[in-house]
Amino acid sequence: MTAMNLRALACGIVMALPVTAAAQVTPLSITMDGAVALQAAVLAEGTLTEAQVQVLKDIAHQKAVVLTCEGFALDGTRMAEILADAYPSDDVFGALDEAAQIQLRSVMMLVMGTFLGGNLAIAATDPDAWCAAAEIERARTDAPNQIWAD
Repeated sequence: MTAMNLRALACGIVMALPVTAAAQVTPLSITMDGAVALQAAVLAEGTLTEAQVQVLKDIAHQKAVVLTCEGFALDGTRMAEILADAYPSDDVFGALDEAAQIQLRSVMMLVMGTFLGGNLAIAATDPDAWCAAAEIERARTDAPNQIWAD
C-alpha cells in the first residue's frame, strides 16, 4: 500500500470517529487505535520494518500505562536492550550517509511519539478499563517486548 493510500485511509478513519462513537458499533478506543496505527505506518513507510514499528508500539504502550496507571514501572535496562534490537547495528548505521541517519532517527522518534500520544489519548477515554487491561497484559509472561519492572 502506498503512502498516499495509507494517508487517505487514515483520514477516512479519523473522519469516521464521531460517526462510530455515536453509533457505538465499535468502541472508540478500538477505532482510535486503528487510526494511530495507520498514521504510524505512514510515518514508518520506507524507513522502518514492521518489526521495528512493533517494538516502538510496544514500548510506547507500556510507557503510556506507566504515565496513566498507578503501580506500574518500567525496567530501563530491558527497555534499552529492546530498543537496541530495533536499531541497526553500529556497522549498518555507520554505513548510512548523514541524511539517512537523520531520517532513521527522526522516523523512529516520530513513530514512538505517535504511539505514545495515541495511547495516552486512548487511555483517557476510559482510564479504569485501560488500567485493568494493563494489569492483565503485565501478567502475561509470553508477550514480546515487555519492559515492566519486576
